[in-house]
Amino acid sequence: DITIPGSVTSIGDSAFEWCTGLTSIEIPEGVTSIGEFVFFSCYKLTEVFLENGSKLTSGNLGVDESIIGTYWNEGDLTWTLTADGTMTISGSGAMKDYSYDSPACDNSNIKKVVIEEDVTSIGDSAFSDCRSLTDITIPGSVTSIGNGAFSGCSSLTGITIPGSVTSIGNFAFYNCTGLTSISIPKSVTSIGTYTFSGCGNLTEITVPCDSTLTKDAFEDASEKVKYRHSLVKTDAKDATYTEAGNVEY
Repeated sequence: DITIPGSVTSIGDSAFEWCTGLTSIEIPEGVTSIGEFVFFSCYKLTEVFLENGSKLTSGNLGVDESIIGTYWNEGDLTWTLTADGTMTISGSGAMKDYSYDSPACDNSNIKKVVIEEDVTSIGDSAFSDCRSLTDITIPGSVTSIGNGAFSGCSSLTGITIPGSVTSIGNFAFYNCTGLTSISIPKSVTSIGTYTFSGCGNLTEITVPCDSTLTKDAFEDASEKVKYRHSLVKTDAKDATYTEAGNVEY
């Protein structure tokens, strides 16, 4: 592993030649000059991430284009996009709110999103109009989903919302025409306006029976709300001197 600071502007010939343990590397945008054979015989190198805005190419780097990805430093979080279309958000803390200018907005190359543990929120318009996005992983550390976070994600298979989330913003899933079902955990106590508007193929919104949300909170999608009752198995127990017995439920 190696971290190249943003102050570096050039990397010389054969700088990492025969670094046979090197598997991944990030090269900042400030690197404008790179020598020959820099990664020669780096047999385990499977990921080269260029900071967004870099002018370097696979020809400059001497590596196959299929292992080159892009990364963005966004506050305390880093967004990386691999060549196969997987966007990973790592780091700790809250995601920034965006106005249709996030690294993912309107990016047709993104097919899957993985948000790692310690990310505590999904910002406004973070993934809006990601029309090729079909799959997303949201960790238990996320407590809020911002306004328009997934609006226009027309290819999305559904989403599971973890029990840590307490609020979902306005237009969060607006025009997610591929969305067919969604489960809202009990922890969600606030839901915005037009959250599921335009989700023409959404047939079921599952809500726990003890949720504080009413059907009215879902506005024009209220008829799709179904309440789920959770049953817990009780084992049979014989009576004792101090306690009555019971049958199995």
